[in-house]
Amino acid sequence: MRYWVVTWFIFSTSLLVRAMTYVPIPLESQLINSKGVVEAEYYGKDYKQTKDGDVLTVLTFKVDKFVGLRRNEILNQNYFQVLVPGGVWQNEVYSVPGVSKFSKGEKVVLIVNKGEQGFVLHNQAMGKYQIIEKEGRKYLKSSVFPQHAKLGEIDYKHFQEKVLEVFKKDFISFHDGKKIYLADNNGNTYAKDSKKRGPARMVASIHEEETERTGNNNSISIFWLAVVLAVLGICLAGCRTRKK
Repeated sequence: MRYWVVTWFIFSTSLLVRAMTYVPIPLESQLINSKGVVEAEYYGKDYKQTKDGDVLTVLTFKVDKFVGLRRNEILNQNYFQVLVPGGVWQNEVYSVPGVSKFSKGEKVVLIVNKGEQGFVLHNQAMGKYQIIEKEGRKYLKSSVFPQHAKLGEIDYKHFQEKVLEVFKKDFISFHDGKKIYLADNNGNTYAKDSKKRGPARMVASIHEEETERTGNNNSISIFWLAVVLAVLGICLAGCRTRKK
């Protein structure tokens, strides 16, 4: 009996260890299997419970730039949310192994996918990379494999090249917190307020041109009216002279 109890304990423990163990995956493979990439700053967290009873932690970020996301998927630069399993609900803690930890103000790159409830990290903690700036150099560090030869220190320029290679487009950057980024039917992303400025300026230009054209036409009409009146005056004067 003791033999079977020990065997079952070892088997259960091995399953738990496997569930918590991550396998290094090349950056390119992570990008290919993801929805998109977001570079952001961590703000804080909240908790919620789904209708199925699952407890989730809602992470909030301020987005600096992004790539791969479609129409209306980022409506507010200062309020981008990512969901991770587990959290606190009604004073009860729901712990899930392998969930990423964040510090307020931490600058990160998030590799994300779209789940039923919203955006989630690709492969949980594997989808989080810290942005490190050291001695004038910028690089990414995996939160799971900080000492890994290829994932522990990824040159930022190399990262950008891989993003461009996989998504066929570069990052879209927020210039200020008022911009809302959307995408047209062809998948091209644009800033909502900046797009309105072009047509508005075009209409103003057309209006100015038409005003100028109308002013020129009025000047020409007045000139010819003066000429006609002058000719009529000369003709009348000639007729009076002949009568005398």
